[in-house]
Amino acid sequence: MTAKKPKSKSGSAAELAELYPAPKVLKVRVRSAPDATTFDDAEITVDEMDIVQIGQAANALSAIPNITTGNLLAIAALHQAEVFAALGIAIRWPAERVALLAAGSFADVLTEVYRANDGFFIRLLALLGYVDQGTPRRPANGDGAAPLPTSASMAESSAPRH
Repeated sequence: MTAKKPKSKSGSAAELAELYPAPKVLKVRVRSAPDATTFDDAEITVDEMDIVQIGQAANALSAIPNITTGNLLAIAALHQAEVFAALGIAIRWPAERVALLAAGSFADVLTEVYRANDGFFIRLLALLGYVDQGTPRRPANGDGAAPLPTSASMAESSAPRH
């Protein structure tokens, strides 16, 4: 079980920053073209999505079955066009450019987009019955290492602890 983060003083700038985090700028590596053999450096700003972006991203992902129960990297591998489109909507990049991200950068961007919007995703998954907001469930596998994240387990691990 993870320790609870101490809450900031009520009404403080720190509390405001916790409630409404600032956009995060990520340094990423991206190919300049699909056939390029090297990566260029770039920056992506990740922020909370607006409701239009959420609708567009949800629409892009709607063709993927069982999205809340699959491993995110497996989903990205099997449904590239949908995932690249949704992630592109979230970071305001064309899907074609998202597809050129280095693997580590892709994982970092995907994680930060989820973190920036986790409150929404947790509430949505709870409404759909996929997440019990009061019960964290992040089991370890046999050797004690955490399993690869799934969209549902990421939501559960980010859920507020009671």
